[in-house]
Amino acid sequence: MRFTPRWRKAILTLHVATAVGWLGTDLVLLTLGIAGLSGAADRAVVYPAQGLIGIVLFVPLTFLVWLVGVVNALGTPWGLVKWWWVAVKLGIVTVMLGLVVLALYPNLADASDLGAALPAQ
Repeated sequence: MRFTPRWRKAILTLHVATAVGWLGTDLVLLTLGIAGLSGAADRAVVYPAQGLIGIVLFVPLTFLVWLVGVVNALGTPWGLVKWWWVAVKLGIVTVMLGLVVLALYPNLADASDLGAALPAQ
């Protein structure tokens, strides 16, 4: 199945928007993590904020980036494994999806729940 030019542009726009949002959210989580570990900000504020941003934005965006990427590849001439760079991107995002769901999400939930109970620095 191939998209019409109008649908192709819409899916490509969604693909770029979700990927940029995913990267931006990741950078926000990194910044909050560094601020919490370095003592630049109160951990009782930073960790719940990090958990909330991660659970509300990062985890759903990870699923959305993967899904939109697969739809984009299947609906365009690029295909999923026709070109090596598309297959590499699919592999990277699939690994990231697994890591986010299995490793990051439980820690974000703990940070959100337990962060406010941390003693002030």
